[in-house]
Amino acid sequence: MEKILNHPLIGDIKIVKGGIGRSIRLSVHIKRGVRVSVPRFVSYDDALRYVESKIEWIIEALEKQRKRSEKFTVAIGDGYEILTLKGVIRFEKRTDEQNGENKKIKVTLKGVERTISYGDETSREELKEAVIKILRKEAKEYLPNRLECLSRQYGFVYNKVYLKNNTSNWGSCSSRNNINLNIHLMRLPYELCDYIILHELSHLKYRNHGEKFHKLVNELCGGREREITKELRKFRPEI
Repeated sequence: MEKILNHPLIGDIKIVKGGIGRSIRLSVHIKRGVRVSVPRFVSYDDALRYVESKIEWIIEALEKQRKRSEKFTVAIGDGYEILTLKGVIRFEKRTDEQNGENKKIKVTLKGVERTISYGDETSREELKEAVIKILRKEAKEYLPNRLECLSRQYGFVYNKVYLKNNTSNWGSCSSRNNINLNIHLMRLPYELCDYIILHELSHLKYRNHGEKFHKLVNELCGGREREITKELRKFRPEI
C-alpha cells in the first residue's frame, strides 16, 4: 500500500506500507523525491510526523543533491557544444525570420559536425531528445565495433551487445554474458570509454567487484585503474 502526500516545503512524499520490520526508512532523491517506508501498523499521519521531524535534514539533502546535479548538467542550447567520440554536436537557434515552415528541430550533418538548429519555442527536453538521437546513432556505429576489438585483443567471449540510454550506470554485464553499454559513452574521452568496456568484459570472468576483479581490470588498464576511475567521476551518464 502506498500514498502520495504533498508537503509545502519538499513537494510530494511517497509513503509505502509493507514488510514486517519495525523501523521507518527514509530516502531522498533529487529526481525520485522523498520516500518513506513504514511497517503496516504505522499510520500515514505518524509517517508524516516522522517526516516533519526530519524536515531540516531532508531540505539540506535535497539542496546538496541539486547542487551536485547542476555540477554535472551538460549545457545545451545556442552557443554550446558537446564533444563526442565521432565529432561535435553544436546548437544553433534560428530567428523568427528563419523559422518559416521549417521543422521545430532540424539536425544537419557535415563531416564531424552535427548541428541542431531550433526555434524559439523549443524546450530543453526536445533539445535533449535530439542529442539522444544523435548519440544513439553514433553509438550504434562505434561501440559494438570497439567492444569486439577489445574482446578479441584480450581474449574475452561475450554473447550479445545492447545499447542503452541509462542515467544510473555506464554499462553492465548480464548473467547470460550479454554486454550492455550506455550510449553516453560517446561523450567520454577514448580512454574512459575503453575503460568502461574493459570493466564490463572483466565481469565475464569475475561477477563481483572483488580483489581479483580489480586486479584484472588494473592489468588491462596498464596499472592505471585508480587514476582512470578518478577521472571518470567528472562525468555522469546523463544530460
